[in-house]
Amino acid sequence: MRTTTSYLAFQDAPKERVLIIGAGGGQEVLTARMAGFGEIEAVDINAGSFRAVRALSQFSGNLFHQPGVTPIVSDGRNYIRKTDKRYDLIYLSLVKKESENGLGLALTEKYIFTEEAVGEYLKKLKPGGRLAFLLHDETELMKVLLAAEKSLKDEGIQDAQMNNHMAVVGTYQHLGHVVWGMGGSKITRPLLILSNEPFSATSARRLKEGAESIHQIPVHVPYVHDQFSWLHTINDEQ
Repeated sequence: MRTTTSYLAFQDAPKERVLIIGAGGGQEVLTARMAGFGEIEAVDINAGSFRAVRALSQFSGNLFHQPGVTPIVSDGRNYIRKTDKRYDLIYLSLVKKESENGLGLALTEKYIFTEEAVGEYLKKLKPGGRLAFLLHDETELMKVLLAAEKSLKDEGIQDAQMNNHMAVVGTYQHLGHVVWGMGGSKITRPLLILSNEPFSATSARRLKEGAESIHQIPVHVPYVHDQFSWLHTINDEQ
């Protein structure tokens, strides 16, 4: 798991409190524990996810009931509106659920991939906190990227500094299986990391080196691999 793009999101940041939205089978909870987070809030709208992990506790270790882990049955956006807590990291992993009739996709785009949604998450970060999305492909990446730019502008970030508040890493392999280019994607399963403060040069360098050390693909990393303008050419091709 330390070789996945997901693990990069949990590195090089304060480790007091993380909010995981779309906790599913608990992989990100395990990742957060491995990374050393003290408080882990695991939110999933489907109570069955928590029941399934508990039923398989002899195999999984009952992840949602480990010390410091709080399982919460809720829609992530509703939960973020109600909580008064602030987080070092808010992490959303592959949260889109698409139904056969397309309804799930429509709800997702109106509810998760919006300027308002991203803004709500950013407001619940501590100073220097990070918001990270693991996405399916470049189409989702551009939706969230454009929403993030609008939200950061609302927070007073100037266009000239926007590139220093975000990073993108693409997935070359996942758990030993090569996945790069699946479905014709230019950027496969991208990890988008947003920060309410500019990345430091040291943090950016560590992210790039960390991605390369586990054979993942730095797409845009401030200062050391700045490809921010190239990301927008992808949007032009959509």
